[in-house]
Amino acid sequence: GAFVTERWAQRCPRQVSSALASSKKRMGSSGSKEAEKDDYKPPALRSKDRYVAREFSAVDSDAAAFDPSADKYDYLIVFTVAKAKEGALGAATVSWERLRDVWMQAIPGEEDKKDRGVRALKAKWAARFGAAPAPTSTAPRPEVEALIRDHIVDVLSRRSGLQLKLSTNLTRNKQFCQIRAPMNLLEQKADQLQYKLKFRPEVDPGKDFWERTDGDIDEKTGRRRYVELLEEQRLISKDRANEILGILYRAGKIGPRDMCVFDEEETTEKHWSRRVHTLERIVDKVKPISNEYPAYASYDRSSPIERHLYDEYPSVRGTTLFLSKDRLYLTKRIIDEVFDFGVLTREEFCGVELVTALHDANYGEMPTADWFLKRWVYFWQAEADRVGAPYVTHPSISKHRSCPFLLRPWAQPLTEIRSYFGEKIAFYFAWLGFYGYYLIYPALAGLIVSGFLLVSGQSDESVGVHPEQIFMGFFIVIWSAYYKESWDIESQYCALKWGTVNFEEEEVDRPQFHGDLAGPKGDRRRVSPVTNQSETYYPAEKRRRTQTVSLLIILIFIILLIIVMVIVFELQYLMYSAGGILGKMTGAVGILQAVLIQVLSFFYGQFADARNDLENYRTQTEFENQLVLKKFLFEIFNNYSALAITAFF
Repeated sequence: GAFVTERWAQRCPRQVSSALASSKKRMGSSGSKEAEKDDYKPPALRSKDRYVAREFSAVDSDAAAFDPSADKYDYLIVFTVAKAKEGALGAATVSWERLRDVWMQAIPGEEDKKDRGVRALKAKWAARFGAAPAPTSTAPRPEVEALIRDHIVDVLSRRSGLQLKLSTNLTRNKQFCQIRAPMNLLEQKADQLQYKLKFRPEVDPGKDFWERTDGDIDEKTGRRRYVELLEEQRLISKDRANEILGILYRAGKIGPRDMCVFDEEETTEKHWSRRVHTLERIVDKVKPISNEYPAYASYDRSSPIERHLYDEYPSVRGTTLFLSKDRLYLTKRIIDEVFDFGVLTREEFCGVELVTALHDANYGEMPTADWFLKRWVYFWQAEADRVGAPYVTHPSISKHRSCPFLLRPWAQPLTEIRSYFGEKIAFYFAWLGFYGYYLIYPALAGLIVSGFLLVSGQSDESVGVHPEQIFMGFFIVIWSAYYKESWDIESQYCALKWGTVNFEEEEVDRPQFHGDLAGPKGDRRRVSPVTNQSETYYPAEKRRRTQTVSLLIILIFIILLIIVMVIVFELQYLMYSAGGILGKMTGAVGILQAVLIQVLSFFYGQFADARNDLENYRTQTEFENQLVLKKFLFEIFNNYSALAITAFF
């Protein structure tokens, strides 16, 4: 690295010395304080250390030392291992017909994919039991569990490309299957799903960086000279670009993908010059970074020319493009396209006990459960620049910015929550923190009203006009409108910061979504009239018919529920009227009612899940929205009808 720097200085000594002198002079009295404050260096000063070989050092206090003994797996499947007792009479058996029906449900996608999956399982059955199964064929349950377990492991490892690690517990009644996806497979899946990844902050550092001036005035325009914009516009010859990229590669600053100009994609000086300048900013780790809302773009694996734009993160498996939440999502997506484990875990004879993410298996990545415990739960003990902020647009959300002590109770590490749990959970806590913070206003108004009542000696239960109640009513109405509008704006900032703008319009299909077999010529796909691309198609009219049937059934459930509640209350009234022992047992009716609410909620939940599956929604967002609506319609009557009857009848 020193040789490279010395060689470059020897080749153009005048340019180097004049550039350094000019930079020091122009960044003198007016800009020196600002530059020292945010560690800004002009292009000429940055180039001084650009070609020095990289020295690795830990600079992030949050990044723990990676544990080399960590398993580095992302998901876990727990299988039950049942052993058949020799000579046992009446041992449990499983019929092929039942297994086939469950297997058809457990394979997501079109009917032909389900048929192929059943044929593969049928071949495994024949290999294990020595004969092809007939509809009436049966086998001992432990053998069927072993068959399913071996087939799942075989499909996940051979056909999906996932890496598996098998182990058993000490009593050998559980088998653990740890799963991870190779980075190459994750990139392939991200490309297929057009998964959005964040750009590096140096790609667009922000206004404070681009508007740096050298103090001179442009003679032609009469405006100040923005040195970074001039540097970005400076064109580089192809030979010089290849030389710079080669030096950066040999210094360990860039990867082999970026070590030369791409002849086919970069056809003009403007193209390769822009990439070279971007790579130089990334290598230099330019400051200040004031852009709090970096860009996101769909990952394109077939375009290596764009790879340097995406941010990279350290992990126990090396530097990667993916945060832990990205890796877990993509791995889960690969698994879900092979099996619907929700079906397999519901059927006991399948032997699948649990499928879960291993958030803490990759110990050493930031954040971890311990990190959240120290800085989220025990926020009063944490560093002021690690507890986060009460909402996303608050300045302390940025790294190394302190949260005011009085706002600590509302502060949350929202950036780390999003990195660990994903955007869905992060949005929930962002709303929760924002709502809690905005409740300060009605709390203060309530204190003012309470203080007024205390000083005036009035009672809020006395007869007459109460101005404090009128004030409080108007205040709550105005505050509600203000809060709602403020959250609408805040949620857009969250979407912009986390790359979920227009998410619903760009959301990919669910693995369980299938086309309509009754379509024209039996084709489940069609050419989209919007994109002119082939897509899986399910007619909206057919879904609406299923929705109508679901709604009618829900209304019947609600009517029956109200009738049952009325009968329970009538029974309670009759027991109370009878007096004696029956009158003393009216409390038991209340207990019966509480148990009934839980039982009805459980069975209705299964019904809602089944009906929602039949309606065959294309995206996960549509599926979840409709499921929430179904459960809300019933649960509001199930949980509050007794309260309404007590209050008004």
